[in-house]
Amino acid sequence: MTSNCTINKKVYSLIIGVGIMDRTHEIVERLAVNEEKVMELYSVFGDIFPEHRQFWKDISEEEKRHASMLREFGILMDDIDIKLDLDYINTKSLEISISFIIGEIDRAKNKGLDCKQAFKLARSLEKGIVESECFKIFNTNVKDLVKLFGALQADTQRHCQMMDEKCEIICKE
Repeated sequence: MTSNCTINKKVYSLIIGVGIMDRTHEIVERLAVNEEKVMELYSVFGDIFPEHRQFWKDISEEEKRHASMLREFGILMDDIDIKLDLDYINTKSLEISISFIIGEIDRAKNKGLDCKQAFKLARSLEKGIVESECFKIFNTNVKDLVKLFGALQADTQRHCQMMDEKCEIICKE
């Protein structure tokens, strides 16, 4: 009877562990999709505001790189020591963010934003990511991953600063 109880505890731990890993993978994938949608939005801005095309092209490429980095992390996640604060961020809030960005992409494609609004929206998106500190949900001692998440956070802070600078110039016109 005791061995049966021990086996059941082990099976229960494995089931719970798999659930946590599934949620972790799902959150990482949603973060990557969010980065891709931001990339798409910035690409649309580059198309409709040719005077700022290079700016939007450069920043959208960085967003693409962020999505790729997150996906690479998702692949490596099973083999490394990492913990994710699943209470800090959830897939529902990420889905809301993704849906909002998709709506803004549609609005931009339909010429529903002027240049000032585009920069204000981008600034708001970047500030939201910085203030939520969503890349800090990953807790690991693996140096390369600490560096990766630090780079993602630093890039996002830099994007925020770039948007602030652009808004100071463009939004005053």
